[in-house]
Parts: sequence; structure tokens; C-alpha cells
Amino acid sequence: MSSAEKVELREYLEMRLGNVGERVGDRLNAMDKALELQAVELSRRLDILNHAHERAVEARRETVPRETFENYVSNNEVRVQETSKALEDKTSLIAQELARATSMLTAEVNDRVPRLTWDKWIEQQEEDKKLALRDREASRRATTLALVSAALTVMSMVVWVVLAVALK
Repeated sequence: MSSAEKVELREYLEMRLGNVGERVGDRLNAMDKALELQAVELSRRLDILNHAHERAVEARRETVPRETFENYVSNNEVRVQETSKALEDKTSLIAQELARATSMLTAEVNDRVPRLTWDKWIEQQEEDKKLALRDREASRRATTLALVSAALTVMSMVVWVVLAVALK
């Protein structure tokens, strides 16, 4: 081969392959950029997953397993029934004791206090009705006086306003 052919071959190869270096460089730059973008995206997703994991751990801390809850409910129902039974028993005992004490006090009071006769009771009721009627009547009079007083106050204010307007 002659040197002229070599130059032509070199020129030919440079001409054919000259852009390949630039294209490979551009492609490598694009791949670097893609890797950087991928790293940023993976970092973002990992942050999201970390927050999701923290929320899941928090939710796990605030909840109980179904089995534990069902055991609690069944045990609680037994406790409620036992407590209700104990309260009923105690209430019954207290009611019996209260009835016994009431009966004893009633007997003692009946022994010490003379009984009212039917006529005296009716007289007392009639007297109470008369007092209540008198109180109602006094209340009505007081209300009427208050209303009249308020009306007179309003009327005097109107007179003063009319006089003030007339004198201007």
C-alpha cells in the first residue's frame, strides 16, 4: 500500500468514524445524566418508604391485634357480669337493711308523735291553700305595680323627649 492510499484510508476512517467519538461521548453524558436522575428518584422513593414505614410503626404501636381485642372483650364481659351480680347482691342487702331501719324508725316515730286526725289534716290543707292563694294574689299585685311603674317611666321619658324637641 502506498502512502496516498493510507491517507485516503485514514481520511475515510476519520470521515466515517469521526462522529462516532462525539456520539459515544454524548451517549455517555446522557447515561451519566440518566444515572443521576435515577439516583435522585430512588432517593425520593426511599424517603417516601421511610415515612411510610414510620407511619406503619406508629400505627402498629396504637393498635392491638384482633385476638388480643377479642380476648379483652370476652374477659371484660365476664367482669361486667360478675360486677353486676355483686352490685345486685350488695344493693339487695342494702335495700333490706334500709327497709329494716325504716321500719324501726317508723315504729319509733309512731310511738313518740301523736297522730293527726283526719279533720285536722283537712283543716291544715285548707289553711295551706288559703296561704298559697294569698301569696299568688300578692305576687299578681306586685307584678301589676311593676308594670304600671315601667309604663309611667316610659311615658315620662316620652314627655321629656317631646319637650326637648319642642324647645329646640
